[in-house]
Amino acid sequence: LVVSVRRLAGKSVLVHEMNCVETLARVNVLCVDKTGTITRPEMSVSDVVFYRDNVTAIIADVAGNMSSDNETMKAVKEYFSGHNDKKAERIYSFSSQNKYSGAVIDGKCYVFGAPEYVLLNQYDDYTDIYDRYSDRGERILVFGECVSDPQGNIIEEPVIPYAFIILENEIRDTAKETFGYFEKQGVDVVVISGDNPVTASKVAIRAGIRNAENYVDATTLKNEADIKAAIQKYTVFGRVIPEQKKQIIQAYKAAGRVVAMTGDGVNDVLAFKEADCSIAMAAGSDVAKNVANLVLLDNNFSAMPHIVNEGRRVINNITMSASMFLIKTIFSILISIATIFLGQAYPFEPIQLSLISTCGVGIPTFFLTYEANFEQVKGNFLTTVLEKSFPFALTIAIGAATITNIGLYLGYDPLMLAT
Repeated sequence: LVVSVRRLAGKSVLVHEMNCVETLARVNVLCVDKTGTITRPEMSVSDVVFYRDNVTAIIADVAGNMSSDNETMKAVKEYFSGHNDKKAERIYSFSSQNKYSGAVIDGKCYVFGAPEYVLLNQYDDYTDIYDRYSDRGERILVFGECVSDPQGNIIEEPVIPYAFIILENEIRDTAKETFGYFEKQGVDVVVISGDNPVTASKVAIRAGIRNAENYVDATTLKNEADIKAAIQKYTVFGRVIPEQKKQIIQAYKAAGRVVAMTGDGVNDVLAFKEADCSIAMAAGSDVAKNVANLVLLDNNFSAMPHIVNEGRRVINNITMSASMFLIKTIFSILISIATIFLGQAYPFEPIQLSLISTCGVGIPTFFLTYEANFEQVKGNFLTTVLEKSFPFALTIAIGAATITNIGLYLGYDPLMLAT
Protein backbone atom coordinates (compact mmCIF):
# COMPACT_ATOMS: atom_id res chain seq x y z
CA LEU A 1 0.00 0.00 0.00
CA VAL A 2 2.82 2.40 0.84
CA VAL A 3 4.49 1.65 -2.49
CA SER A 4 1.18 2.36 -4.26
CA VAL A 5 0.74 5.67 -2.43
CA ARG A 6 4.24 6.67 -3.49
CA ARG A 7 3.54 5.73 -7.12
CA LEU A 8 0.27 7.70 -7.11
CA ALA A 9 2.04 10.74 -5.69
CA GLY A 10 4.11 10.66 -8.87
CA LYS A 11 0.82 10.88 -10.82
CA SER A 12 -0.24 13.97 -8.78
CA VAL A 13 -2.71 12.03 -6.64
CA LEU A 14 -2.79 12.75 -2.90
CA VAL A 15 -3.96 9.74 -0.86
CA HIS A 16 -5.60 10.55 2.49
CA GLU A 17 -6.48 6.94 3.41
CA MET A 18 -4.31 4.09 2.14
CA ASN A 19 -7.04 1.44 2.07
CA CYS A 20 -9.12 3.53 -0.39
CA VAL A 21 -6.66 2.50 -3.14
CA GLU A 22 -7.83 -1.09 -2.64
CA THR A 23 -11.49 -0.04 -2.40
CA LEU A 24 -11.39 1.80 -5.73
CA ALA A 25 -10.13 -1.36 -7.44
CA ARG A 26 -13.40 -3.08 -6.43
CA VAL A 27 -15.70 -0.19 -7.46
CA ASN A 28 -18.46 -1.07 -9.94
CA VAL A 29 -20.40 2.22 -9.86
CA LEU A 30 -18.64 5.56 -10.40
CA CYS A 31 -20.75 8.66 -9.68
CA VAL A 32 -19.40 11.83 -11.27
CA ASP A 33 -20.35 15.49 -11.21
CA LYS A 34 -20.67 17.23 -14.59
CA THR A 35 -18.79 20.44 -13.89
CA GLY A 36 -15.13 19.94 -13.04
CA THR A 37 -15.13 16.20 -13.80
CA ILE A 38 -16.55 15.65 -17.28
CA THR A 39 -15.92 19.27 -18.18
CA ARG A 40 -13.19 21.70 -17.23
CA PRO A 41 -14.07 23.73 -14.10
CA GLU A 42 -13.66 27.05 -15.91
CA MET A 43 -16.88 28.52 -17.33
CA SER A 44 -17.47 31.28 -19.86
CA VAL A 45 -20.55 33.20 -20.98
CA SER A 46 -21.26 32.16 -24.57
CA ASP A 47 -24.45 34.19 -25.13
CA VAL A 48 -27.02 36.44 -23.41
CA VAL A 49 -30.72 36.61 -24.37
CA PHE A 50 -32.17 39.91 -23.07
CA TYR A 51 -35.86 40.28 -22.21
CA ARG A 52 -35.47 43.89 -21.05
CA ASP A 53 -33.53 46.79 -22.51
CA ASN A 54 -30.65 48.50 -20.69
CA VAL A 55 -30.20 45.81 -18.01
CA THR A 56 -26.46 45.23 -18.51
CA ALA A 57 -25.58 47.75 -15.79
CA ILE A 58 -28.04 46.15 -13.34
CA ILE A 59 -26.60 42.68 -13.98
CA ALA A 60 -23.09 44.08 -13.49
CA ASP A 61 -24.10 45.81 -10.24
CA VAL A 62 -25.59 42.62 -8.78
CA ALA A 63 -22.71 40.40 -9.99
CA GLY A 64 -20.17 42.90 -8.66
CA ASN A 65 -21.57 42.49 -5.15
CA MET A 66 -21.51 38.68 -5.26
CA SER A 67 -18.64 36.53 -4.03
CA SER A 68 -16.44 34.89 -6.68
CA ASP A 69 -16.45 31.57 -4.82
CA ASN A 70 -17.81 29.57 -7.76
CA GLU A 71 -17.01 29.32 -11.46
CA THR A 72 -20.50 30.44 -12.54
CA MET A 73 -20.24 33.82 -10.81
CA LYS A 74 -16.63 34.26 -11.93
CA ALA A 75 -17.74 33.88 -15.55
CA VAL A 76 -20.68 36.29 -15.12
CA LYS A 77 -18.52 38.93 -13.39
CA GLU A 78 -15.87 38.67 -16.09
CA TYR A 79 -18.45 39.07 -18.89
CA PHE A 80 -20.24 42.03 -17.25
CA SER A 81 -17.14 43.71 -15.83
CA GLY A 82 -16.56 47.45 -15.89
CA HIS A 83 -20.11 48.64 -15.11
CA ASN A 84 -20.85 47.97 -11.45
CA ASP A 85 -20.74 50.92 -9.03
CA LYS A 86 -23.63 50.30 -6.61
CA LYS A 87 -23.33 48.59 -3.23
CA ALA A 88 -25.96 46.03 -2.24
CA GLU A 89 -28.14 46.46 0.83
CA ARG A 90 -28.34 42.68 1.31
CA ILE A 91 -26.62 39.73 -0.38
CA TYR A 92 -27.93 36.17 -0.68
CA SER A 93 -25.13 33.67 -1.37
CA PHE A 94 -25.76 30.73 -3.68
CA SER A 95 -27.63 27.83 -2.09
CA SER A 96 -27.57 24.29 -3.54
CA GLN A 97 -30.99 23.77 -1.97
CA ASN A 98 -32.69 26.83 -3.53
CA LYS A 99 -30.49 27.12 -6.66
CA TYR A 100 -30.14 30.91 -6.69
CA SER A 101 -27.99 33.78 -5.44
CA GLY A 102 -28.98 37.44 -5.33
CA ALA A 103 -28.73 40.91 -3.91
CA VAL A 104 -30.99 43.82 -2.93
CA ILE A 105 -30.03 47.08 -4.67
CA ASP A 106 -32.09 50.32 -4.48
CA GLY A 107 -34.79 48.41 -2.61
CA LYS A 108 -35.24 45.82 -5.37
CA CYS A 109 -34.20 42.16 -5.10
CA TYR A 110 -32.43 40.66 -8.11
CA VAL A 111 -31.39 37.02 -8.46
CA PHE A 112 -29.31 34.71 -10.62
CA GLY A 113 -30.89 31.26 -10.60
CA ALA A 114 -31.78 27.99 -12.30
CA PRO A 115 -34.86 28.46 -14.52
CA GLU A 116 -36.94 25.74 -12.82
CA TYR A 117 -36.33 27.23 -9.38
CA VAL A 118 -36.93 30.92 -10.12
CA LEU A 119 -39.51 30.89 -12.93
CA LEU A 120 -41.69 28.22 -11.27
CA ASN A 121 -45.02 27.86 -13.13
CA GLN A 122 -43.79 30.20 -15.88
CA TYR A 123 -40.89 27.87 -16.70
CA ASP A 124 -42.64 26.39 -19.76
CA ASP A 125 -43.13 29.86 -21.31
CA TYR A 126 -39.46 29.89 -22.37
CA THR A 127 -39.05 26.42 -23.91
CA ASP A 128 -37.63 27.93 -27.12
CA ILE A 129 -34.53 29.03 -25.17
CA TYR A 130 -34.12 25.66 -23.43
CA ASP A 131 -34.47 23.80 -26.72
CA ARG A 132 -31.93 26.06 -28.40
CA TYR A 133 -29.21 25.88 -25.75
CA SER A 134 -29.79 22.80 -23.54
CA ASP A 135 -29.59 20.53 -26.57
CA ARG A 136 -26.04 21.79 -27.10
CA GLY A 137 -25.13 20.98 -23.50
CA GLU A 138 -24.91 24.60 -22.39
CA ARG A 139 -26.02 25.82 -19.00
CA ILE A 140 -28.81 28.41 -18.67
CA LEU A 141 -28.93 30.99 -15.87
CA VAL A 142 -31.86 33.38 -15.37
CA PHE A 143 -31.30 36.93 -14.15
CA GLY A 144 -34.48 38.59 -12.93
CA GLU A 145 -36.29 40.73 -10.39
CA CYS A 146 -38.18 39.17 -7.50
CA VAL A 147 -41.82 40.15 -6.96
CA SER A 148 -41.09 40.04 -3.23
CA ASP A 149 -37.83 39.67 -1.32
CA PRO A 150 -37.37 35.92 -0.57
CA GLN A 151 -34.93 36.71 2.27
CA GLY A 152 -32.66 33.88 1.11
CA ASN A 153 -35.44 31.28 1.32
CA ILE A 154 -37.17 29.33 -1.46
CA ILE A 155 -38.63 31.63 -4.13
CA GLU A 156 -42.42 31.22 -4.04
CA GLU A 157 -43.43 33.68 -6.78
CA PRO A 158 -41.98 33.63 -10.32
CA VAL A 159 -39.27 36.25 -10.87
CA ILE A 160 -39.57 38.77 -13.71
CA PRO A 161 -36.85 37.63 -16.18
CA TYR A 162 -34.51 40.35 -17.43
CA ALA A 163 -32.04 38.08 -19.25
CA PHE A 164 -31.06 34.46 -19.86
CA ILE A 165 -27.30 34.02 -19.47
CA ILE A 166 -25.84 31.06 -21.38
CA LEU A 167 -22.70 29.46 -19.96
CA GLU A 168 -20.52 26.73 -21.40
CA ASN A 169 -17.79 24.38 -20.20
CA GLU A 170 -15.33 22.61 -22.43
CA ILE A 171 -15.32 18.84 -22.14
CA ARG A 172 -11.94 17.55 -20.94
CA ASP A 173 -9.68 16.20 -23.70
CA THR A 174 -9.22 12.90 -21.86
CA ALA A 175 -12.90 12.41 -20.88
CA LYS A 176 -13.85 9.96 -23.64
CA GLU A 177 -10.73 7.87 -23.14
CA THR A 178 -11.21 7.72 -19.35
CA PHE A 179 -14.92 6.80 -19.47
CA GLY A 180 -14.16 4.27 -22.22
CA TYR A 181 -11.68 2.60 -19.86
CA PHE A 182 -14.29 2.29 -17.11
CA GLU A 183 -16.85 0.88 -19.55
CA LYS A 184 -14.37 -1.85 -20.58
CA GLN A 185 -13.75 -2.63 -16.90
CA GLY A 186 -17.47 -3.17 -16.26
CA VAL A 187 -17.88 -0.02 -14.15
CA ASP A 188 -21.20 1.85 -14.53
CA VAL A 189 -20.65 5.62 -14.77
CA VAL A 190 -23.51 7.71 -13.34
CA VAL A 191 -23.74 11.51 -13.70
CA ILE A 192 -25.15 13.34 -10.64
CA SER A 193 -25.43 17.06 -11.34
CA GLY A 194 -27.17 20.15 -10.04
CA ASP A 195 -27.61 21.35 -13.61
CA ASN A 196 -30.59 20.88 -15.92
CA PRO A 197 -30.94 17.13 -16.71
CA VAL A 198 -31.11 17.73 -20.48
CA THR A 199 -27.91 19.79 -20.37
CA ALA A 200 -26.14 17.19 -18.22
CA SER A 201 -27.30 14.39 -20.54
CA LYS A 202 -26.04 16.13 -23.69
CA VAL A 203 -22.63 16.74 -22.09
CA ALA A 204 -22.45 13.11 -20.89
CA ILE A 205 -23.28 11.84 -24.39
CA ARG A 206 -20.50 13.99 -25.87
CA ALA A 207 -18.12 12.57 -23.24
CA GLY A 208 -18.94 9.02 -24.36
CA ILE A 209 -20.78 7.84 -21.21
CA ARG A 210 -22.90 4.77 -21.95
CA ASN A 211 -26.72 5.15 -21.68
CA ALA A 212 -26.35 8.91 -21.04
CA GLU A 213 -29.56 9.54 -22.98
CA ASN A 214 -31.47 8.10 -20.01
CA TYR A 215 -31.91 11.10 -17.70
CA VAL A 216 -34.26 12.22 -14.94
CA ASP A 217 -35.05 15.48 -13.14
CA ALA A 218 -34.32 14.77 -9.45
CA THR A 219 -37.05 17.23 -8.38
CA THR A 220 -39.53 14.52 -9.47
CA LEU A 221 -37.99 12.00 -7.04
CA LYS A 222 -39.93 12.63 -3.86
CA ASN A 223 -38.76 9.80 -1.59
CA GLU A 224 -36.24 6.98 -1.21
CA ALA A 225 -38.50 4.50 -3.03
CA ASP A 226 -38.46 6.78 -6.10
CA ILE A 227 -34.66 6.98 -5.95
CA LYS A 228 -34.29 3.19 -5.64
CA ALA A 229 -36.46 2.78 -8.73
CA ALA A 230 -34.62 5.54 -10.61
CA ILE A 231 -31.14 3.98 -10.23
CA GLN A 232 -32.41 0.95 -12.15
CA LYS A 233 -33.41 3.07 -15.18
CA TYR A 234 -31.38 6.28 -15.37
CA THR A 235 -27.72 7.16 -15.89
CA VAL A 236 -27.99 10.97 -15.60
CA PHE A 237 -29.57 12.72 -12.61
CA GLY A 238 -30.15 16.47 -12.99
CA ARG A 239 -31.22 19.18 -10.52
CA VAL A 240 -29.94 17.07 -7.63
CA ILE A 241 -29.71 18.64 -4.18
CA PRO A 242 -26.96 17.54 -1.71
CA GLU A 243 -29.31 15.33 0.34
CA GLN A 244 -30.41 13.50 -2.81
CA LYS A 245 -26.78 12.86 -3.81
CA LYS A 246 -26.34 11.06 -0.51
CA GLN A 247 -29.59 9.09 -1.02
CA ILE A 248 -28.53 8.00 -4.52
CA ILE A 249 -25.23 6.67 -3.13
CA GLN A 250 -27.13 4.86 -0.35
CA ALA A 251 -29.51 3.30 -2.89
CA TYR A 252 -26.63 1.89 -4.93
CA LYS A 253 -24.93 0.52 -1.80
CA ALA A 254 -28.21 -1.06 -0.65
CA ALA A 255 -28.30 -2.81 -4.04
CA GLY A 256 -24.93 -4.40 -3.22
CA ARG A 257 -22.79 -2.11 -5.37
CA VAL A 258 -19.37 -0.65 -4.47
CA VAL A 259 -19.62 3.10 -5.11
CA ALA A 260 -17.05 5.82 -5.77
CA MET A 261 -17.99 9.51 -5.93
CA THR A 262 -16.09 12.37 -7.55
CA GLY A 263 -16.80 16.06 -6.98
CA ASP A 264 -15.34 19.41 -6.06
CA GLY A 265 -17.89 21.39 -4.02
CA VAL A 266 -19.31 21.70 -0.52
CA ASN A 267 -22.56 20.23 -1.87
CA ASP A 268 -20.71 16.93 -2.51
CA VAL A 269 -19.59 16.42 1.09
CA LEU A 270 -22.63 14.38 2.23
CA ALA A 271 -22.19 12.04 -0.74
CA PHE A 272 -18.43 11.83 -0.11
CA LYS A 273 -19.01 10.60 3.44
CA GLU A 274 -21.50 7.98 2.25
CA ALA A 275 -19.47 6.63 -0.71
CA ASP A 276 -17.07 3.70 -0.37
CA CYS A 277 -14.38 5.86 -1.98
CA SER A 278 -14.46 9.63 -2.58
CA ILE A 279 -12.30 11.61 -5.00
CA ALA A 280 -11.99 15.42 -4.95
CA MET A 281 -10.43 17.87 -7.39
CA ALA A 282 -7.68 20.13 -6.04
CA ALA A 283 -9.45 23.16 -7.55
CA GLY A 284 -12.54 22.38 -5.44
CA SER A 285 -13.52 23.61 -2.00
CA ASP A 286 -11.28 22.99 1.02
CA VAL A 287 -14.09 21.12 2.79
CA ALA A 288 -14.45 18.65 -0.10
CA LYS A 289 -10.68 18.08 -0.24
CA ASN A 290 -10.47 17.43 3.50
CA VAL A 291 -13.33 14.90 3.49
CA ALA A 292 -12.26 13.02 0.32
CA ASN A 293 -10.14 9.85 0.41
CA LEU A 294 -8.21 10.94 -2.68
CA VAL A 295 -7.39 14.36 -4.14
CA LEU A 296 -6.44 14.82 -7.81
CA LEU A 297 -3.80 17.54 -7.45
CA ASP A 298 -3.72 18.48 -11.14
CA ASN A 299 -7.56 18.38 -11.42
CA ASN A 300 -7.16 15.73 -14.11
CA PHE A 301 -9.76 12.96 -14.04
CA SER A 302 -7.61 10.93 -16.45
CA ALA A 303 -5.52 9.83 -13.42
CA MET A 304 -8.41 7.57 -12.33
CA PRO A 305 -7.31 4.50 -14.37
CA HIS A 306 -3.86 4.71 -12.71
CA ILE A 307 -5.53 4.67 -9.27
CA VAL A 308 -7.66 1.66 -10.20
CA ASN A 309 -4.59 -0.17 -11.55
CA GLU A 310 -2.62 0.52 -8.37
CA GLY A 311 -5.51 -0.89 -6.33
CA ARG A 312 -5.57 -4.00 -8.49
CA ARG A 313 -1.83 -4.39 -8.20
CA VAL A 314 -2.13 -4.24 -4.39
CA ILE A 315 -4.99 -6.76 -4.18
CA ASN A 316 -3.59 -9.22 -6.74
CA ASN A 317 -0.06 -9.14 -5.32
CA ILE A 318 -1.20 -9.43 -1.71
CA THR A 319 -3.41 -12.36 -2.78
CA MET A 320 -0.39 -14.07 -4.37
CA SER A 321 1.85 -13.33 -1.36
CA ALA A 322 -0.80 -14.48 1.10
CA SER A 323 -1.20 -17.72 -0.86
CA MET A 324 2.53 -18.44 -0.49
CA PHE A 325 2.46 -17.70 3.24
CA LEU A 326 -0.57 -19.96 3.69
CA ILE A 327 1.08 -22.87 1.83
CA LYS A 328 3.67 -23.12 4.61
CA THR A 329 1.05 -22.62 7.34
CA ILE A 330 -1.35 -25.25 5.94
CA PHE A 331 1.26 -27.95 5.26
CA SER A 332 2.68 -27.41 8.76
CA ILE A 333 -0.80 -27.96 10.25
CA LEU A 334 -1.45 -31.05 8.10
CA ILE A 335 1.93 -32.62 8.95
CA SER A 336 1.40 -31.81 12.66
CA ILE A 337 -1.97 -33.58 12.64
CA ALA A 338 -0.48 -36.59 10.80
CA THR A 339 2.47 -36.95 13.20
CA ILE A 340 0.15 -36.70 16.24
CA PHE A 341 -2.08 -39.52 15.01
CA LEU A 342 0.86 -41.67 13.83
CA GLY A 343 2.83 -41.07 17.04
CA GLN A 344 5.88 -39.74 15.16
CA ALA A 345 8.24 -36.82 15.71
CA TYR A 346 7.68 -33.70 13.62
CA PRO A 347 9.97 -34.26 10.59
CA PHE A 348 11.53 -30.76 10.39
CA GLU A 349 13.91 -28.89 12.68
CA PRO A 350 13.15 -25.18 13.46
CA ILE A 351 16.28 -24.02 11.57
CA GLN A 352 15.11 -25.97 8.51
CA LEU A 353 11.70 -24.25 8.65
CA SER A 354 13.48 -20.88 8.70
CA LEU A 355 15.29 -21.86 5.49
CA ILE A 356 11.99 -22.95 3.89
CA SER A 357 10.31 -19.68 4.97
CA THR A 358 13.13 -17.58 3.54
CA CYS A 359 13.50 -19.33 0.18
CA GLY A 360 9.90 -20.45 -0.33
CA VAL A 361 8.03 -17.44 1.06
CA GLY A 362 10.03 -14.38 2.17
CA ILE A 363 12.28 -13.65 -0.82
CA PRO A 364 9.74 -14.55 -3.59
CA THR A 365 6.90 -12.52 -2.06
CA PHE A 366 9.14 -9.46 -1.70
CA PHE A 367 9.68 -9.40 -5.46
CA LEU A 368 6.10 -10.43 -6.31
CA THR A 369 4.87 -7.29 -4.54
CA TYR A 370 6.30 -5.23 -7.41
CA GLU A 371 4.70 -7.27 -10.18
CA ALA A 372 2.52 -5.20 -12.56
CA ASN A 373 -0.57 -7.36 -12.15
CA PHE A 374 -3.58 -5.26 -13.25
CA GLU A 375 -6.12 -8.08 -13.73
CA GLN A 376 -9.70 -7.35 -12.70
CA VAL A 377 -10.35 -8.28 -9.07
CA LYS A 378 -12.89 -11.08 -8.72
CA GLY A 379 -14.22 -13.21 -5.88
CA ASN A 380 -13.67 -13.24 -2.15
CA PHE A 381 -10.12 -12.64 -0.93
CA LEU A 382 -9.96 -15.52 1.59
CA THR A 383 -11.65 -18.01 -0.76
CA THR A 384 -9.25 -17.11 -3.58
CA VAL A 385 -6.20 -17.44 -1.31
CA LEU A 386 -7.30 -20.84 0.00
CA GLU A 387 -8.07 -22.12 -3.51
CA LYS A 388 -4.56 -21.18 -4.60
CA SER A 389 -2.67 -22.42 -1.53
CA PHE A 390 -4.47 -25.58 -0.33
CA PRO A 391 -3.65 -27.92 -3.29
CA PHE A 392 0.08 -27.11 -3.03
CA ALA A 393 0.11 -27.44 0.76
CA LEU A 394 -1.69 -30.80 0.56
CA THR A 395 0.82 -32.03 -2.05
CA ILE A 396 3.78 -31.03 0.16
CA ALA A 397 2.19 -32.61 3.27
CA ILE A 398 1.49 -35.92 1.48
CA GLY A 399 5.00 -35.94 -0.02
CA ALA A 400 6.69 -35.25 3.34
CA ALA A 401 4.56 -37.82 5.18
CA THR A 402 5.16 -40.46 2.50
CA ILE A 403 8.96 -39.97 2.45
CA THR A 404 9.11 -39.94 6.26
CA ASN A 405 7.13 -43.17 6.64
CA ILE A 406 9.00 -45.02 3.87
CA GLY A 407 12.31 -43.88 5.37
CA LEU A 408 11.35 -44.97 8.90
CA TYR A 409 10.11 -48.33 7.54
CA LEU A 410 13.49 -48.84 5.84
CA GLY A 411 15.30 -47.87 9.06
CA TYR A 412 16.81 -44.52 8.01
CA ASP A 413 18.00 -42.06 10.62
CA PRO A 414 15.23 -39.47 11.44
CA LEU A 415 17.75 -36.56 11.27
CA MET A 416 18.81 -37.61 7.78
CA LEU A 417 15.13 -37.86 6.75
CA ALA A 418 14.45 -34.37 8.06
CA THR A 419 17.36 -32.98 6.06
